[in-house]
Amino acid sequence: VLSIQTRLLPPQKENITLISTPDTRDNLKIYKTTNRTINEQAHQLAIQNDADDAVFVHNGRLIESTMGNIFSINKNGEIITPPNTEKGFQGITRQIIMEQESVLEEEIPEDTTAPLVIVNSLRIQKVTHLNKKKLSNSEDLFQKIKIILNKTEVNYLSSTTVKTSSGEKDPHKEKNEIYYQKLSHWIEPE
Repeated sequence: VLSIQTRLLPPQKENITLISTPDTRDNLKIYKTTNRTINEQAHQLAIQNDADDAVFVHNGRLIESTMGNIFSINKNGEIITPPNTEKGFQGITRQIIMEQESVLEEEIPEDTTAPLVIVNSLRIQKVTHLNKKKLSNSEDLFQKIKIILNKTEVNYLSSTTVKTSSGEKDPHKEKNEIYYQKLSHWIEPE
């Protein structure tokens, strides 16, 4: 018997609140789906504490939320993200941002008041509160990351041939080909 546990993403919210929780996931932390149960428990803990999501903490440092990677700004105004050690998930979106912008891998303390943004392949969200403590305004960080991702998408599409399931071609004509089909309902990407 194969049992798959899924969680639909909550409705899109540009501004979210987080609580922190100790990272109790197993040693295969680079694979988010290996411990989906712990992610779901952390998410439920967040809801019980009037927060939108939870962020995992190891040795007093933020790692990632249950839904995405964390970005912040350090004291020098540089974009930072937690180091990608065995504790974090190297997402595709994280990698794109790091390739397009000079992002430093730098630890973010659990008691930070710096701006925070959560990013995954489906959304960018500004964090307004962490553990009920108000954070600095993250609008500038949010806009920088949004510009990076929009520019990457435009660049990729300009070098890609897109075909519908009926075989119709989009005007983009170069190396990569993408086939797509509209789905009748939402399917959890994980």
